[in-house]
Amino acid sequence: MAAFTLLPFLLNLLGIDFGSRSTTIDPDAFAAMDVPARIDAMHHALRGGFTHTLLEWSAVCVAFFTVALAFAQYQVKREVVTPIIGIALFWSGCMDAFHALAADRLIEATADNRNLIPFTWAICRVFNALILITGVTLILGSRRGFREGRQLAFVSLVALAFGLAAYLVIHICATSAALPQTMFPGALLTRPWDVAPLLLFVFLGAVLCPMLYRRYPNHFAQALWLSCLPEVVTQLHMAFGSTALFDNHFNVAHFLKIGAYAVPCIGLLLDSVRTYEHEAETLRALQASEEQLQRRAKALERSNAELEEFAYVASHDLQEPLRMVSSYMQLLDQRYAGQLDENARKYIGYAVEGAHRMRSLIHDLLEYSRVGRSQTASVQVSLVASLQAAQANLATAIAEADAQVTCDELPSVWAEPSDMLRLLQNLIGNALKYRGEERPLIHVSCERRDDEWIIGVVDNGVGIEPEYRERVFGIFQRLHRRGEYAGTGVGLAIVKRVAERHGGRVWLESEPGRGSTFYFALPVDKREDL
Repeated sequence: MAAFTLLPFLLNLLGIDFGSRSTTIDPDAFAAMDVPARIDAMHHALRGGFTHTLLEWSAVCVAFFTVALAFAQYQVKREVVTPIIGIALFWSGCMDAFHALAADRLIEATADNRNLIPFTWAICRVFNALILITGVTLILGSRRGFREGRQLAFVSLVALAFGLAAYLVIHICATSAALPQTMFPGALLTRPWDVAPLLLFVFLGAVLCPMLYRRYPNHFAQALWLSCLPEVVTQLHMAFGSTALFDNHFNVAHFLKIGAYAVPCIGLLLDSVRTYEHEAETLRALQASEEQLQRRAKALERSNAELEEFAYVASHDLQEPLRMVSSYMQLLDQRYAGQLDENARKYIGYAVEGAHRMRSLIHDLLEYSRVGRSQTASVQVSLVASLQAAQANLATAIAEADAQVTCDELPSVWAEPSDMLRLLQNLIGNALKYRGEERPLIHVSCERRDDEWIIGVVDNGVGIEPEYRERVFGIFQRLHRRGEYAGTGVGLAIVKRVAERHGGRVWLESEPGRGSTFYFALPVDKREDL
């Protein structure tokens, strides 16, 4: 950047002049010319204005492209610093456009261009510096981060106010016949009106931009900081060098201003490249993760298939030898009863009982493994129908215990029918198993809380101590000896697995000797509310 700003000066030392001074047309000579010669003379007379227009609109185009790139980058990174500075650069470009339009008389003007162009230039440069200072100050003054909507709206309003003020100033200048003198060719300070923007750009580059870069160390902030150098050198050429319109320092300053706009644009491009590289790396990582997940899913499918195969073996092949053990032990007891002593018959009883327990354990494990493996799609399941089916399956146990089962009005839920049957059957069976001395009274309650159905199975059984309320839902967890209550400790584990698989949860409230309430919560099907 230093080489870019020093190159015009070094070329001047080598004798290269970048001025495009317009030639003066003698009226008498112009009148004697033919039409083609007149047109040629007019173009030579206006070449300084053409050069000025070309340089100004190049800067404006770079500024507008930078703004578009800033908002494109914001859509990707959602970093509000970029559009704030982009808005400031946008209005800077708009002010330069106002200045060019006034100089080219596309905005109606009455003052002479020798006063209009340098005066509106100085006013626009002051505004350009103030807009950038305002944007950077706003960013640095935000301690808790940006609230995007408020900050962008505020910056837009401030920038719009600057733009309207600049337009009004230029309009007043264009319609005013007398403007202040801005150029003093014989003085050391040839254009004193350009000192103010010079000091503002020095303050921006020496104080504010370093602070911005320390807070946001990206290419764009660094480029904005670097752009202050050509801005300062631009003002030096104008304040201490330019003595006439379109002279060497005038054109060099306008060229350097294009570079001042281009540097943030290049910084944004570098940030965009880095952002897209990061996005590409992220995409590659996601693709690798997706491939890994697919491999794991296939491995899980194979594992589930093997597990189902094991469950089939457990339910058929493993139970057959257990039936043989039990049958032959009973046959042994019958045929050789007279030859066996009391201990032998007791041992045979232990073996038969163990075989029966093993068959029950295998059956319950099979039921536990089947939860969630049904190929049936979820449907609207009436809990009333599921409760009735559970009662039918437990009819013998209910009759033996002389139990009474009642229920509230129960809803329908989105679930698998077999899972709802397992859940209610295990809870009702648990209440029947752990009944007290009184007649078993079992009630199924229902309540809607927000987006959940809370179903409770209330009994008047033996109850559970508080310290065991979580433990009872674990697989193979038993709180009593086998002689007191039969079972394998799998039933409540099935209840928990079914509820959680359907997006719900289970918990327990109980008081020893006064019964228990097992709750399970299931999500409300939103289609019911339509």
